[in-house]
Amino acid sequence: MRAVCYLASLQYVIHRDVASSNFLVTRRSQPVVKLADFGRARYVYDDDYEADQSEMMTVKWSSPEVLASSHYSTKSDVWAAGVVMWEIMTLGQRPYSSLSAEQTAVYVLNGGRLSQPSECPRGLYSAMAACWRHRPSDRPTAAQLADIIRDDEPLTSHDSLRQTLQLTS
Repeated sequence: MRAVCYLASLQYVIHRDVASSNFLVTRRSQPVVKLADFGRARYVYDDDYEADQSEMMTVKWSSPEVLASSHYSTKSDVWAAGVVMWEIMTLGQRPYSSLSAEQTAVYVLNGGRLSQPSECPRGLYSAMAACWRHRPSDRPTAAQLADIIRDDEPLTSHDSLRQTLQLTS
């Protein structure tokens, strides 16, 4: 979460490829998690970037506005962060694994969302669901999302999850 918060605080760097495969994790006694692969990142002046329609996108991590019109913002990165949380809680399952990219796009545009993983605390899934609200303006900012996760006591009592989401100081 820290990485997505940091990028949003730069006003405005949009990563456009937040996915678990783009996080690097050290094997130290205090694991460090870093967001990598900035090849698709863009610095914009007003939290708004419209990509060329021919540009590749990571469909299974994309928000409705990206799927419909290639419109990116820090809120589309928040959507993807919700998918990353889902990936963590499913121990690395691929989102929408039974659907093709095209089927996933139709499913998401029609309101479909990832289901709650079996071992996922209710508070964390509520945070994920907030990331997946259809309208970007209804989603939390990256900082609000970090606060929601940090303040959820049952969630943050799980040390391994706290470390993975980088909530420790």
